Amino acid sequence: MGNYRQHLTFASGLGVLYAGAAYALGGVHWIYGSVAALLTSISGLLPDIDSQTGVEMKTFTGVLGVLAATAVWKGLDQLEPPTAFELHLWAMVATYLVVRYGIRGIVGRLAVHRGMSHSFPTAAIWGSLAYLYYPSNEHSLRVMMAAGVILGFLSHLVLDEMFSVDLKGARVNKAFGTAMKFWAPSIWSTLGIYALLSLLSWQVVQVWPDDPFRLTSPTPPSVPLHLRARQLKHLARRIENNPEVQQRIDEVEELAPEAGEALRKYAPEVSEKIREMAPGVESRARALLPGVDAGTGRTSFQPPDPVRKLWPGRASRSGQE
Repeated sequence: MGNYRQHLTFASGLGVLYAGAAYALGGVHWIYGSVAALLTSISGLLPDIDSQTGVEMKTFTGVLGVLAATAVWKGLDQLEPPTAFELHLWAMVATYLVVRYGIRGIVGRLAVHRGMSHSFPTAAIWGSLAYLYYPSNEHSLRVMMAAGVILGFLSHLVLDEMFSVDLKGARVNKAFGTAMKFWAPSIWSTLGIYALLSLLSWQVVQVWPDDPFRLTSPTPPSVPLHLRARQLKHLARRIENNPEVQQRIDEVEELAPEAGEALRKYAPEVSEKIREMAPGVESRARALLPGVDAGTGRTSFQPPDPVRKLWPGRASRSGQE
């Protein structure tokens, strides 16, 4: 089987390729791609969470605890009414301790190494957890992160099987076939994993949109002002060094004086046209409102008799206007 560094290196390489493909083919923002690459790298170590030995795995569960605590903080921020800072703090500490010491200890005692922790159903479980609890409301972004987690997890299984084959001696060792599987010798651990997978799958289906297989590029994240300023400077530099863009700018500058001259040329004709149309508009207004004085704009229009009877005060004021 592969060791800690081999699994981490292999999964990290896949994570970089995954993020690059998402950027090139789907136009996914580099910030999302970097997070997907990170999750893929970390997931390459998830199958060995049942291992009780090795300083590397202690470090890994520590990093996993920090990420879980951060996700809990983000989740509490979305609650209404807002929760107190002290609750955020204790929730983060509790989450870190549970992930850092509790989960690893419980899994290590209940499961054997290379048991159901190395299986396809467990890969689907971790992917479902990533989809359900990734702090975003965008379906396509959550699918992207869940796929990265599953990709990293499966990379561990593939590497374990590869190291189970001795190509020089043309033989396989006894660990071959124990990583990529759908069930384990223990019927209870197998049933437990499938029961958990069924529960998480049902929760995923409940929150899926109406068209879950229609994926669009996630909305780009908001960028801090100093990063945006750097991007604008970089864009300005690219414009300065691009002769085609400079040519377009020169063409616009050449057209600008001509546009101004055309406006000055046709302005008198437009004004004259307005003056020609004004008497017609005025006569039309007189026809619609009889009694309009052309000089003052006041009217001697009197409302009909029924209106004067119902509202005499208004009728007298209308006659005075």
